[in-house]
Amino acid sequence: MYANNIFLQGMWNARHASLLVLAGVMKSLAGFRMKIFNTVGETVITRGRVRRKWLDGERRLPNWRSGLRNSKGISVGPGTIIVALPRREAERGEKRT
Repeated sequence: MYANNIFLQGMWNARHASLLVLAGVMKSLAGFRMKIFNTVGETVITRGRVRRKWLDGERRLPNWRSGLRNSKGISVGPGTIIVALPRREAERGEKRT
């Protein structure tokens, strides 16, 4: 038995969706490729880091480089995820009252 692509993509999506907060939207998911099987009983860890950030109108767009790892090495990815987050008040030049 092993975790199939749909299950692994669900893990990847759940990990990054948890970072989006309620106002975030996942824009792009690319580079998802299974390299090593994740078998029953295997511990799988999701890792990632922000590689680039930019502004687009009222949205912040961070680009994550991410993947899944097990005891044998990188099992899925690494791939890229781009999300859209609302801009912070300070980025819009507004002051809090």
